[in-house]
Amino acid sequence: MSDALSSSVNVGVSMTPQEVPPRLSSPSIEDLRQLLAQAPARQRLTDEQAEALYSQGYAQMGVGQWALAVDHFEMLAIYRPDHPRYLRALGLAYRQDRRLEQALQVQRMLDALAPGDPVHSMDLAETLIALGRRGAALIALEMTQVRCSRDPARAELGRQAQAMLAMLRPTQGADHA
Repeated sequence: MSDALSSSVNVGVSMTPQEVPPRLSSPSIEDLRQLLAQAPARQRLTDEQAEALYSQGYAQMGVGQWALAVDHFEMLAIYRPDHPRYLRALGLAYRQDRRLEQALQVQRMLDALAPGDPVHSMDLAETLIALGRRGAALIALEMTQVRCSRDPARAELGRQAQAMLAMLRPTQGADHA
């Protein structure tokens, strides 16, 4: 685990040096998950600690360290599984780390948790395109357009969806060339 992560996330699990297994002297994300799972609910992540993890994950994304970002966002998903911002970050980090099936799973769950949000259907469409699932991507882009049409503040996203639809749809006569 990075020093930044360990210094900002105090999960409230206290162990004496004799209780800490030797391999935990520099715990991994998996080690931290196991410790958190053993902690009483009140000692898991506070809102401030969750935000610190999110900020660190976002910073990792900003410098292209996708696997480290995934570690941070997976931790958040464990303890905040219904938090749209954390789940969206996890899905995007998975996609950037080329874990496309995992990204798709998270993005579908997010779209179900926050139905009607065009940002989530656009994220889903982009992942489907990356997976080569053109037909499903077309449906997600059409859904994005419909959702954007209901919210004038989302007009630009609607135009992006329209442009992507135009690129993905076959042109008249292209199949016969």
